[in-house]
Order: sequence, then C-alpha cells, then structure tokens
Amino acid sequence: MIKNNLTGPYSFLPNAPLFEVVFELHWKLQGDPGTPPPFWTDPGYSILASNFTSAAGKYGFKINKKISQDPLLPAHSIGMRFRRTEDEQFPLWQIGPGIFASNESAAYTWSHFKKLAIDGVKAVLLSYPKIKGFDIKPIHMELRYMDSFDSAFISHQDPLKFINENSSLRIDLPSFFKKKPIEKSPNANLLFEFPISNLKDSNFIVRIANATIKDRKSILLESKVIAKADPISFGKTLPSRLQFISDWLEGSHSLTSPFFKEFLDPSLIKKFERLPDASA
Repeated sequence: MIKNNLTGPYSFLPNAPLFEVVFELHWKLQGDPGTPPPFWTDPGYSILASNFTSAAGKYGFKINKKISQDPLLPAHSIGMRFRRTEDEQFPLWQIGPGIFASNESAAYTWSHFKKLAIDGVKAVLLSYPKIKGFDIKPIHMELRYMDSFDSAFISHQDPLKFINENSSLRIDLPSFFKKKPIEKSPNANLLFEFPISNLKDSNFIVRIANATIKDRKSILLESKVIAKADPISFGKTLPSRLQFISDWLEGSHSLTSPFFKEFLDPSLIKKFERLPDASA
C-alpha cells in the first residue's frame, strides 16, 4: 500500500511509518456549572445517531456498530462506528455525544482524506436536529498524525537515542541521569506545544513516547494541530462552515506535512522509500 502523508519529494513512501491519521470535531454540550464536564449531555445525539446512520450510508458507510448500549455515554466519547464493508477497518467515521471523527489508515492520500472529513462534517451538520436554544458550537478541532517506529526502522526503543540519532532535535541529559543507579534506555512521554500565528486559537503539538502499537514495541511520533475556543467561530451557513473546516484543514496540513520531512533524518526517510521485507 502507498503510505502518504507528504507532498513534494517525499510524497511517495511505500514503507512510511504512518499508521493512522485522524480528524476530530467536538462541540459544546449542555450541563450545569456544578456538573463535571464528562457528565454533560448532548440533547440532539439520539436523533443525530439515527439521521447520521442514514446519511453515512449514502456516502458508502453502510456498516455501523454501536460501541455501547448505555444511553448515557460520557461526553465526547465514541458511541457508533461506521465502515464501508465488514472487512475494511478504514476509512472510518465515528460519532458520539459532542464528537465526530474521521479516521484513515496509512494508505491515505491527503485530498481523499480531506474530502472524507468534510463530507463527514456535512453529514453531521445536516443530521443534527434543530433544537431551540441549542446549536452545534465547535470547541475543539484536531488533525492528528501517528507514526510508529518499531524494529523495522530502528534497532532499539530508546526515545532519547531516537531523537538524537534520527531527528533534527537534540536532547542532552544532565550527568545525574548518566550515573548508577539510574539505568539507561529510559521510557519517555515528551510533549512540545507551539502556538500558530496564522491559525486562530490553534497550536502545533509534537509528542514522542514509548508505545505498543499493533502488538509491537514502538516509538510513537505524534504530530497534530489542535484548535480550541468556547466556541470556535465557524460561520452560520452550511457552505461557510464547510469552507471554514476546509481552510483550517489546509492550514493544519501545511504544517504537519513539512514537519515530518524536516524533523526526521534523511537516512531514516530513505528506509521509507523501500518496500518492507516480507520476512520481517
């Protein structure tokens, strides 16, 4: 499969480490100020679930599954998943109280994924019931890429070694961490967050962590753009709202795409250009 989250000279990488790309939209829910946010409710969700099931089918997502039979799902948790066939895990649409997500595998292309995400938002907006005093007000948007570096790419699971040898970042620990009884090869969960000047209320976030992905020990590289506001102003008409989503996605992708090739060492990227060894 072609694994592609890039443009330009690295746009064709048959063995890239990407394993999933996700777009999420969260909207504000109802709740008293004294009620913890996880217990806030979505007054339109039950009707949305029924209407969206029909709308998703028109886009080819004919297989749907309820994740839980509990009518009181936690806020912003997934309640239903939609796939095109029983055998295809991706592409995937998901909905729940206050949330829509569009997921795609490493086989994705940007133009197709972007259209899928926008189509999903359109289906949500058209499926959500008109409730007096309650309209969908986005509070969170996210474009997230997840790359996994296992033994196919690196011979260790030391995140500091990965950073210093395979990326443009350098981290030197104080001497305290290099002496006994402190052991080498630490586990890590490093997070960097940078405001974005040309995307309102948005931050670019990079996370590097140890993880187990598809039953293989890996180093996870997560790069994402998140917009947060209460609410995010995304227009009043359907065309203006969809255009806002489209523009935000393009702006976010203009950061996540070059980050990958500028952050990773060219010698590591070379490994992505070859098909994986079938015996590995």
